[in-house]
Amino acid sequence: MPLFWRLGLLLALMVTVAWIDWRRHAAQATKWREYSFLLATGLFGGLLGIAIDQVTATISSDYFVLGKGIPAGDGFRLRVAGLGFQAGLLMGMLVGGVYLMANNPKPDRRSLPLPQLFRFALPPILAAIVLVPVAAMAVCRWDPLNWTHEFSGLRTPAEITRFLAVWGIHLGLYAGGLFGTVYGVMRIRRTRAAITDQPSYARFST
Repeated sequence: MPLFWRLGLLLALMVTVAWIDWRRHAAQATKWREYSFLLATGLFGGLLGIAIDQVTATISSDYFVLGKGIPAGDGFRLRVAGLGFQAGLLMGMLVGGVYLMANNPKPDRRSLPLPQLFRFALPPILAAIVLVPVAAMAVCRWDPLNWTHEFSGLRTPAEITRFLAVWGIHLGLYAGGLFGTVYGVMRIRRTRAAITDQPSYARFST
């Protein structure tokens, strides 16, 4: 199913569930806020994915042609953008969903306001920035899947090196996103605990 239709079905489901929640709980309804947060993190991830894939496609178009099966030629950049948006959207919504779960209300823990959760988008980005060069250098150095041998005679050594570098960049992005999200969840839990442990007069003082 094309991405456009999948997004449409997802949005329709979200709107339906949010409407039912609003009908049942009126002013206390929370689904629309949560879904808005998910959509915001997904769109941010999608736009970031487009930017990253445009840069890495410049470094090595072979990564997308040989590694991802995207046809070269007219419309190549647009197809790469679509792939980047789809991957980024999924990752953004996944991180947003994990943060929402970490922020679930509990009898002994106050939930953080949803806008405040956007502050914790920084750890995955910073972790990715740190791990991207490390992963790129490691992949170029050790070539764990032996792509150098697979592409020998098909591509020049420089083209193979660029392919490996882009592969490492993407591995670093995913690893950084994972570790950064775990750290973000820990920060959310610590922040909630600190707010809950404060005396009421301190919490509401100006």
